[in-house]
Amino acid sequence: MALRASVAVASAHLAAASVLYVPSFSPYPGYAGNLAVAGTMTITGAAGTDTTAKQSLQWKLTGLDTACTAGAGDNVTNGCGIHVHTGTSCATHGGVGGHYFSSALSDDPWGSVVYVAAANGGSYEHAGVEVTTGLSNDDILGRVMVVHELDSGKRIACGVIGDETGTGPTLAVPSFSPYPGYSGNLAVAGSMKIVGTSGNGSTAKQCLTWDLTGLDTACTAGAGDSVPNGCGVHVHTGTSCEAAPSVGGHYYSAALSEDPWKPIVYVAAADGTSKQDSCIDVGTGLSTEDLLGRVMVVHELDSGKRIACGVLGVSAHEDKDKGATSAAISLGASLSSLLLLLAMGSWTL
Repeated sequence: MALRASVAVASAHLAAASVLYVPSFSPYPGYAGNLAVAGTMTITGAAGTDTTAKQSLQWKLTGLDTACTAGAGDNVTNGCGIHVHTGTSCATHGGVGGHYFSSALSDDPWGSVVYVAAANGGSYEHAGVEVTTGLSNDDILGRVMVVHELDSGKRIACGVIGDETGTGPTLAVPSFSPYPGYSGNLAVAGSMKIVGTSGNGSTAKQCLTWDLTGLDTACTAGAGDSVPNGCGVHVHTGTSCEAAPSVGGHYYSAALSEDPWKPIVYVAAADGTSKQDSCIDVGTGLSTEDLLGRVMVVHELDSGKRIACGVLGVSAHEDKDKGATSAAISLGASLSSLLLLLAMGSWTL
């Protein structure tokens, strides 16, 4: 049952837009099902009154209920829901509370906020789902986010809302394709890697490394200093390289006043290669999960034209490392069990 937030919010405009995060999720207290929600959420606040202030929710989640297809939860209270609750801890059911929103609102704004899961249990919400809560992000800082399954709207996962992004997974652009509409003779190939450093909406950053070929040989050191986007390599808001309009502009936190991507450039050798082994840090104010599924765009020097595009995914090395770790844990557990049985046998003797 939804509980209205017992907060008094002045009718004057609330605090300016800010960015919060749910860096991780844990199983809901007492949940014993087989769903294991993981990933992160980003919550961008928009100023307003106690009836108009709102949040925009973006998420990259796995382990969700695959029964949560489009419209599945329409007639199930809290079915497939993803909601901010009044509580400040995920340790006990009693500490989670009900839905959190301004007491000036007559209806619960969280009722219609749901995720749609793919067949693999994943859900990527890039555009953002807006919720008019009548609260500021300062109000929801420290509260909990709850994820529900379809069946009876049961609570399956919980995470505490904070102002730190968390490090997130290592990302990679495994390959590049020509930018939509580009007909020049440059054919960028190779790969890029992105490693995140936790921070808030102003300090979170990413480390970029790459090994690329087919670049613009005019991009020598300093060549793009006075050319907007000249020799640039930047993450954009889009999630597809299929059409130019879907690529969008540079992607960074709304809390930043300056575009952090402007100085990020490659330096090409005479053969069009560029191998960047040391970190180039970009203070995006975003988590790496925010960047997951977005596109990386490469520019030439002339007018900063876009020449190549690739989609960011989780690094294959990270996936292999997780598999190896799981195998090692399983092997370790088996060995521990064997040793325990041997020890018990020796005591029996």
